[in-house]
Amino acid sequence: AGHTEVLIVLTKVIILFLFAGIGIYFVKSDHLFPIFNTGGGNMIIGAAVIFVAYEGFELIPNAVHEMKNPGRDLPRSILISIIITIIIYLLVSFVAVGNLSGAMISKYKEYALAAAAKPFLGQAGFVLIGIGALLSTASAINATLFGTARLGMVMAQDKALPKAFSFRERTRDIPWLSLVLITLVTLVFVNVSDLTLISSFASSTFLLIFIFINYSAIKLHKQIGIGRLPPLLGLILSAGCWIILIGYLWQTSTKGLEWIGGFYAFIILAELAFSERRILRKK
Repeated sequence: AGHTEVLIVLTKVIILFLFAGIGIYFVKSDHLFPIFNTGGGNMIIGAAVIFVAYEGFELIPNAVHEMKNPGRDLPRSILISIIITIIIYLLVSFVAVGNLSGAMISKYKEYALAAAAKPFLGQAGFVLIGIGALLSTASAINATLFGTARLGMVMAQDKALPKAFSFRERTRDIPWLSLVLITLVTLVFVNVSDLTLISSFASSTFLLIFIFINYSAIKLHKQIGIGRLPPLLGLILSAGCWIILIGYLWQTSTKGLEWIGGFYAFIILAELAFSERRILRKK
């Protein structure tokens, strides 16, 4: 899975840089200005909705037990991945907005990037970006499934999840049961909701995770050797973005918000049930 992931990611990055490198010469300035013609609030809402797009780095710590020098490699990997992601997204977004009007982006939606490539790369560019999108989806699924499956295994070993999540395939050391369960949950998501709802749910979940992580860092700042200010800022910003995202969903998709709330309620009840069972076993 690791070698496959590297090959897929390398291919899609080449495609995106090709799109940005050629497309930047065809950008129409009238598509770029004025910058905040509909107000700056929409930019903040957009940042909250697409927060999940920058979350690939969070999967890196899931492989910390397999790193030779995690103290050095883990922080480097996270910082480098964030920087590369920001550069790619800025270039691709600039070229896409510079080649398509806002109305056209809304019209094409999921395949707007492929439509943006068509004016300067023709039908071949449309197909190429389509292939890149498939590769991006494949690499994201591959990384998420295997990374999260290993996280479930570690949590099971720490008795934070049922022991079954730690079951591994003997020859390849793959947490197969955790992988199967996560795959089933993923299939439910992609078949009962649209892309906007999926991204909103993922962004909301990641923001909540960062809220609790920063809160924990504040409480444990002496043990982990950091000041209170960095995690406090992270907590405030994460909470602010989460509130903005929930407000946006409240105005645009109350059914989606109800669906997300229902899923969170299910997870909380499942955790309470598991915790209660664990307490009873201890007694």
